[in-house]
Amino acid sequence: MRRKADSWYYARPSDDLVARRFPPYFDYGDLVTVSGTLRRPEPFGGFDYPAYLAAQGIAGIMSADSAEVAGESGGWRKWPYSLRGRLSESIEDTIPYPQSALGQALLLGLRGDLPPEMVQDFRGTGTSHLLAISGLHVGVLVVMFLAVSAWLFGRRGFYFLAVPLIAVWAYALVSGMPPSVVRAAGMGCVYLVAVGIGRPGSILPALALSAGLMTVISREIVQRVSFQFSFAAMAGIALTQPFIPRWSPESTAPGRSWWAPLALPMVRAPLMMLIISWSAMLATWPLLAFNFR
Repeated sequence: MRRKADSWYYARPSDDLVARRFPPYFDYGDLVTVSGTLRRPEPFGGFDYPAYLAAQGIAGIMSADSAEVAGESGGWRKWPYSLRGRLSESIEDTIPYPQSALGQALLLGLRGDLPPEMVQDFRGTGTSHLLAISGLHVGVLVVMFLAVSAWLFGRRGFYFLAVPLIAVWAYALVSGMPPSVVRAAGMGCVYLVAVGIGRPGSILPALALSAGLMTVISREIVQRVSFQFSFAAMAGIALTQPFIPRWSPESTAPGRSWWAPLALPMVRAPLMMLIISWSAMLATWPLLAFNFR
């Protein structure tokens, strides 16, 4: 970071240089004492920044003149952030920049290292929502692991639901438990329970119930784009569930080709992934067009 006149310029160091952090050092859960001047946020570029912050309960912003660690806290939530940091470093070490920055944003929700030109390219193509972890990511993850568990363990039994449930909440922990992912994971659990009890027709009412409960708990949540994306993506996946081709027992009956039991799952899995991905994208497209136009 380099200061010139009254402006700050950020530069990514080359791989030949060793990055150094100067004190004070902050970790998740630290209690920090800061001093500075509070000011009211102002809109910029046609974006209502004050309203965006007000929806999150933020009334003012401040650039801190000084900061010092006053204590430590965080509890059990410190280790997911530590794991997230190690995964981010692994991505950075194995993938060259700027592809590593894109991987960190898509997989972990870390967008701080994205080059401005890449962010602008995503905005220009109307795909900037992919850089924010939301219901689209969680929905695809739910169905992907649901398909894997169905293939390995069948559509009945404990593991059929346990595998996707563990995968979703593990991803939520690693991504830092942001509100958007927690909401999407909750909706994903409702979806899995409805599928597990054999009531696919109950999925949409259950999603509506979960969305209603979340709105009762936090009324301003309905104005958040992440909540709208989470609900729309899960609803789109639920609506297309009846149209996903199933591997019927007749395909392995005597007289059928010997390769059918092997080929059909291999064909159905990528086909289902494609259908699920497109259903979530189509369901969120109106919101995308309205919010990121």
